[in-house]
Amino acid sequence: AIRDRSRRIPRTQFMSRQEVLEVFPDLDQRSLTGGAIFADGQMYNAARLVLSFVKSAAQRGAAVANYVRAEGFLRDGQAVRGIRAHDCVGNNDFDIRARLVLNAAGPWADYLLSGKSGFANHQRGNFSRDAYFIVKRAPRSAYALALPGQSHDRDSLVSRTARHLFIVPWREHTLIGVWHRLFAEKPSTAIIEEYELDNWLEEMNLSNPALKLRREEICYTCCGLVPFGNNSSGPNELSFGKESRLIDHRVAHHVTGLVTLIGIRYTTARADSAAALDLLLQQWPGSAPARAPTDRTPLVGGDIEDVVALRARAMQSRPASISAQSLDALLSNHGTEFEAVLKRAALPQGSGKLGNSDTLRAEVSHATDSEMAIHLADVVLRRTNLGSAEHPGRLALEQAAAEMQRVAGWSEQRRQQEIQATEFELQRHHAVAASPSHAGVDRSAVTSP
Repeated sequence: AIRDRSRRIPRTQFMSRQEVLEVFPDLDQRSLTGGAIFADGQMYNAARLVLSFVKSAAQRGAAVANYVRAEGFLRDGQAVRGIRAHDCVGNNDFDIRARLVLNAAGPWADYLLSGKSGFANHQRGNFSRDAYFIVKRAPRSAYALALPGQSHDRDSLVSRTARHLFIVPWREHTLIGVWHRLFAEKPSTAIIEEYELDNWLEEMNLSNPALKLRREEICYTCCGLVPFGNNSSGPNELSFGKESRLIDHRVAHHVTGLVTLIGIRYTTARADSAAALDLLLQQWPGSAPARAPTDRTPLVGGDIEDVVALRARAMQSRPASISAQSLDALLSNHGTEFEAVLKRAALPQGSGKLGNSDTLRAEVSHATDSEMAIHLADVVLRRTNLGSAEHPGRLALEQAAAEMQRVAGWSEQRRQQEIQATEFELQRHHAVAASPSHAGVDRSAVTSP
């Protein structure tokens, strides 16, 4: 029922054997009988979608703080009355008191529950580390391709013998994944090891020999943790039971004032959060306030009647100093709020792009001023496109750091520290700078922290 018809998910279509080969001529033809086309959603920038949720909450009265860590619950007997928090910027502890508390800390939620002020009998649930990598290959088709992999997926509805892996168009690159494995360590330690990349390359090349993937083509890797089903298949394999976890602590621990929600995916986020808030509001002292339905409320930047028409209007009024690629990125990352960045770009200190990227200098100052960016890595990895598919190059990092230094008043020492810390984060993503033939940035720009 979305208003913009161009954004609606179309029905499934079927393709003949010949039609499939016209799109993917390199497929193994021996057992190919045809194909099916189904549509799915793809986030342009997951971190900015999170930020839109945060902005939307703030617009409706939420007090929002970045780099504040929950350390534990404030308890009053069998009731939770807030949290003990740590300011990671000012390096001090303080209390946040509340009538009700929603523990929505993702994979960290279990650690709060089993901490000193939590519940001694709480058992942490299973998490899967879902991982993918990006290769510097232009998409060969507008379609993603699902292939049966070599690793076993006992509960897959599509194939009972092998997990399906996907080759997905990702901007000017190609994204390949997703691999799952049981992950029981601290969430902050979740990374992709070099040997895993070698194994995945081998699996993909066995699944489709025409790919001929090479290690040097991988320019970025990423992983995240999602709640999983019961581990009944062995130490390294998970039953494919993905679902959100909702804990009413009145039932689980005989404790009031606390509900825990560990969500599974964005498409169920609003329904999950509504269920969690309903459980909390049942415990409101006195007459509970009504929960406003938000299932049809656009996020900040997302109140768009027609995406195609918005882009056409934006392109007609595009300043000559802004490339079409830069404007497209602004529209995708900011939606209807893109004009705020354009106004900054018109100022002398906000003009120009960073390195050989399409990211505008004005995006850095906007993120620092208006989007709670504290560190350079926030801007590079979580506010702009700079670190979304490969290493942006040392020049772009230097220029972004200089802009944050100007806006935030950093010392020269702080600027250098921020660059090194960002290099370290990019290294954890196996990020490789584009070669000169790809984007004009020297591959040697990747440095150790």
